[in-house]
Amino acid sequence: MNAILGFADLMRREARTGRARLTAEQAENLATIHRSGEHLLGLINDVLDISKIESGRATCQPTDCDLHALLGELGELLRERATLKSLSLRVHWAATVPRHVRADATKLRQVLINLLGNAVKFTQQGSVLLAVDALRGEQGGRCRLRFAVSDTGPGIAAEEQAKLFQPFSQALAGVSPQEGSGLGLAISRQHVQLMGGDIAVHSAPGQGSRFSFELDFEVLKGAVPEAKAQRLVIGLEPGQPRYRVLIGDDIETNRQLLIKNLKPLGFALIEATDGEQALARWRDEQPDLILLDMRMPKMDGYEVARRIRAEEKRGRTPIIAVTASAFEEQRDEVLAAGCDEFLRKPFRDADLFELIGRHLKLAFVYAERAAPALHTAVDAARLGALPAALRAQLREALLVLDGARCGELAEQVAALDPELGAALGKQVKEMRFEELLGLCEAADAWTGT
Repeated sequence: MNAILGFADLMRREARTGRARLTAEQAENLATIHRSGEHLLGLINDVLDISKIESGRATCQPTDCDLHALLGELGELLRERATLKSLSLRVHWAATVPRHVRADATKLRQVLINLLGNAVKFTQQGSVLLAVDALRGEQGGRCRLRFAVSDTGPGIAAEEQAKLFQPFSQALAGVSPQEGSGLGLAISRQHVQLMGGDIAVHSAPGQGSRFSFELDFEVLKGAVPEAKAQRLVIGLEPGQPRYRVLIGDDIETNRQLLIKNLKPLGFALIEATDGEQALARWRDEQPDLILLDMRMPKMDGYEVARRIRAEEKRGRTPIIAVTASAFEEQRDEVLAAGCDEFLRKPFRDADLFELIGRHLKLAFVYAERAAPALHTAVDAARLGALPAALRAQLREALLVLDGARCGELAEQVAALDPELGAALGKQVKEMRFEELLGLCEAADAWTGT
């Protein structure tokens, strides 16, 4: 996954900076590769999360969190999916909900995305609401909040509710769009329990569903620093030294990914294919920074870092551990060995540049933000204008996730409505089957078929 996503990101950046030229079709294909890779990574992470939970290795990692910003981002993240299904999506928090808290923001965000995503996925008309309320005011620097996700979907029968939180299981109300791993709710409940709460379900057929949980938080007095928006790095500002970077990794594709990311920026790069070679290259070359894989033959990255720290005399060389470890808690082991940072594979180039820039005090040159491209939306009314037989064929192809057949039908749509056909074809290539299926059903309801 590191190679798939990394090289896809690299090609997209080269296209955006003008170092490579892609046709429109190649750009769409590349976007599909990247999106499919992200989807596969999500499934892999779900399985790893379950593995960590079942082995007792899952832990809470609280950090300072801007809760209001986190909730606002959730609304923006899922708004397009809701809009495409003509759903009303609202995220509301009471005035008494504190803005700055200490929480495991990663787990909280994952739980809320799963609950909201499910609500949007299985609701065909009406609304989805995330409401956050303070159950009691601040007491001793702590508060208790309730998070509730409500929808106007089909509802869940009592006998099905017991199965909701079983791994690889879905309620009958949700089996039509066959997407996901069936692990989302199981992981969400485990995460909420790990944070000190539990998820409750209130639902009945035809009456929608409500998933809620309550958690205690430490309230922070000061503001949390805003996260910097990630920008596209295209070079280094002139007048800076040509820094030497040692890349220690026994996997050729991993080394090449780092080389192709860093070489265009002007770094002098030194390669090492195992731990012993990495240590020898450090002794001989004295690089300014080291990117170190933690699992290498002959000598692992932990031992390399320990020996470097024991031997260095001319100042501390920054070491960034680049590891495929599935367990975030191994960060402490990596830092204890002498590394300064922990970058988990697959990584994003922006995160790589941020870490290197911070330790070498670099000034980057960034690409100007491009204006968002205009596109024709696929909406229920426009689909409703198509022949009923064509819509029925499209719906059947979407139900079985037949991308090739959906592409053929998009071409048939283009013969009747070129703009709609192009937009439909784009969404098929992006594998947005669930959204398109919802729109087809909305079109049928709109036309009365």
